[in-house]
This record gives sequence, structure tokens and C-alpha cells, in this order.
Amino acid sequence: MIKGKMVVRDNLGLHLRPAGMIAEEALKFKCSVELNCKGRTVTGKSLLSVLSLGVRKGDEVEVCCDGPDEEEALKTMLELMHRVDDEAVRTSI
Repeated sequence: MIKGKMVVRDNLGLHLRPAGMIAEEALKFKCSVELNCKGRTVTGKSLLSVLSLGVRKGDEVEVCCDGPDEEEALKTMLELMHRVDDEAVRTSI
């Protein structure tokens, strides 16, 4: 199992569009992909589960991957999350 973290900077937090992108990308991997925030853990492979975390601006999200392609999954998931967050921050200025 490997883990990585990021802090959400988007004023809207982790809303529908980025949550959908996260779930869609997570489904591509064989390993488990879990998101942890504020003491709750959910699968990253379900849009509704990701949304249920209620991630807000300033919250730290931990991504945990466990399985045969965990390294690639963690790298891809964190890159996606950072890219989506960066785009949202740039467009809200």
C-alpha cells in the first residue's frame, strides 16, 4: 500500500466534475483506490462515494492505493487531482 496527499484549493471543494473525473480514472486500475478526508475513507472508484466525503477548500485528501499497479495509480490520481484543482483555481481568479 502506498499513499499520497494533497490540499484542495478550489473554492468549490471537490464537486461533481472533479469527483467524476477521479472516479472514472480510478476505475482504470486493478488496485484499490481509496480517498481519506476528515477521518472518513471511501472508494475512489465511485462518484457518489467521492462526493460523500464533502471535501471543501483547505481540506487535505489522502489517496491510498493497494494492489499490482498501485504506484502508477497513485501517480496518476495525484496528478489528475492537482491538475483539476489548479485549473479550477486559475479560472476562479
